[in-house]
Amino acid sequence: MSDETSAAILCDSAYVYRTHAITLDWTHFQELADRGAKRNSTTDLWDALALVRGPVLDGCYHWWLETPVIENIRAEIVDAADLLAELELDAGRPDRSARAARQGLTSDPYAEQLWRALMRAEYEAGNMSRVHEAWKACLKAVAEVSADGDPHPETAALYRRLTSVRRSA
Repeated sequence: MSDETSAAILCDSAYVYRTHAITLDWTHFQELADRGAKRNSTTDLWDALALVRGPVLDGCYHWWLETPVIENIRAEIVDAADLLAELELDAGRPDRSARAARQGLTSDPYAEQLWRALMRAEYEAGNMSRVHEAWKACLKAVAEVSADGDPHPETAALYRRLTSVRRSA
């Protein structure tokens, strides 16, 4: 370890290390996502989601992290993606809304709120076949993690509402 690196990592105890002058993608994500949420800034939220490249710590041996830490990271990514999808949909950009939901789903494919956002975006874009595709993908994801295999009632109600109403041409 170089002198420069060792000066940036300080040992507080036998098990706690503090870093100074080292930045992580996660820190940058949090800054962008927080600023984006406070300002309803799609630019900041897109910049934050650009840092998401798949499942949290995918391919890493992360035995040293407690499960709640990983779950918190996933939740923050999902929240940012959900907010961005909502802002883009409210701005009349369903294609960008769908893209935001899909980006969040790369991190957490079980996040039903993102499946709902995706279904709403595809519906608003007039892509009924993609609404059905999103529903089927959601059901498949939920079946992998849910004891009863059923989606949240809000998800099922949204799908029924979107598929029972005819869109005007």
